[in-house]
Amino acid sequence: MQDKAARSGNQPGYTPRDAVASTPSCLAPFHRRGVGPTLTPPPACGANNSLSMIEEKRPRALMIATAVDWQGTARTPGALAAAGFEPYLLAPESTYARLSVHTRAHYQLKSEAPLPMQAITVATVVDRLAPDILMPCDDQSLALLGAIAHAPVGGVPSDVYARLRALIALSIGDPASLAPSIDKLQFAAIAKDTGVRVPTSIVATDVREAQAFGTTQGFPVVLKRSQSSGGKGVTVSDDARELAADFRTLQGGDDNPLLVQAFVHGATWYANVAAWQGEVLCAYGVQKVEGYLRGPATVVRYFHHGPMLEAAAALARRFKASGLFGAEFVAEKDTQLPWVIELNRRPSPGTHRGRAMDVDMYAALRNALTGTPLATRARLDDDEVHQFVHLPLEWMRDPDSLYLIYQRSDAPIDDPRLFAALFDLGWKVNRLREQT
Repeated sequence: MQDKAARSGNQPGYTPRDAVASTPSCLAPFHRRGVGPTLTPPPACGANNSLSMIEEKRPRALMIATAVDWQGTARTPGALAAAGFEPYLLAPESTYARLSVHTRAHYQLKSEAPLPMQAITVATVVDRLAPDILMPCDDQSLALLGAIAHAPVGGVPSDVYARLRALIALSIGDPASLAPSIDKLQFAAIAKDTGVRVPTSIVATDVREAQAFGTTQGFPVVLKRSQSSGGKGVTVSDDARELAADFRTLQGGDDNPLLVQAFVHGATWYANVAAWQGEVLCAYGVQKVEGYLRGPATVVRYFHHGPMLEAAAALARRFKASGLFGAEFVAEKDTQLPWVIELNRRPSPGTHRGRAMDVDMYAALRNALTGTPLATRARLDDDEVHQFVHLPLEWMRDPDSLYLIYQRSDAPIDDPRLFAALFDLGWKVNRLREQT
């Protein structure tokens, strides 16, 4: 984010019970109380789940999330189901996506468990469920899949690990390219080498290097850790004194290198992309109209912008990406030229809205996975614009917002339990606002 205001290993055996909360087995679905019939566990390991059967069944998509109380991808199960997938979820108990009527089964993943235990849980669920594609839903789950692909998981049989690693490669693309694509220190140089417009930057370990950069390039200056998410790990410094304080804060007492980048004045845009083996299936531009200063958008505009989407396509080819991702840009104030800032290799919170615009990224993924013709548009028309209100976030931001009256919302009225939970969240926030 560039907005000034915004910004141990070995486990005995192969029994991940300790990594899964409140269930006798990590394969016991978290049954939805009072919503439809009791779910039946999926077939055990060894069931025929080859892609040759996909025309006879709906391919299984396993969503993986580690964030607690995260509502950003709560509508993903519905979007996957509408696109022809069977959605399954591996996530903490408090994840909103588990409430969706479209989630076939929910397997628990302890967000506080060490990485090796989380990896064993992923391996076990994938081995037994045999999904056709994996979908990381937040930055932590993406990092988890990257770590699994990087090195064998202790306690997991070699043949199980080999199948899991192949599935990760199918789902997100070349595993070797994942780390460089999301590491802020490496990404800027790679994007520049790819021919994409990127702000001038250096990597510095000493604050004097950063201050010299600011003196030469001009302030404000952006500082970033190698890994940042949701605006955390990013600062915008207005002068040398502020830069020194920000630099020390981000380093945290160590000599960790930081990215020091020129600030581009302009609006934040995003390119939402569905790709397969490095080739873009469909894409559209996104602009934040309203939202939290240090958080998500609450009113969003969708549009087509050729130069930005061409840059995103170049990045998809460079990193051999598969799945859904978002590239963040700044549209320069005077020229509207897009400058790429970073890459987020997982679905953005509003990706489910593509179906309403007939640029359905989940449907495009299903077509690529099953080898069937693209059943959705590849992009919006040149002069086509859509605007949506995200509920309950806009209601939480401003209960008197006129957008709530005059703009389309994405309230999941066809998903009663999820709708009730999101409504309850918005009501509690507004009640607390009234009390304080």
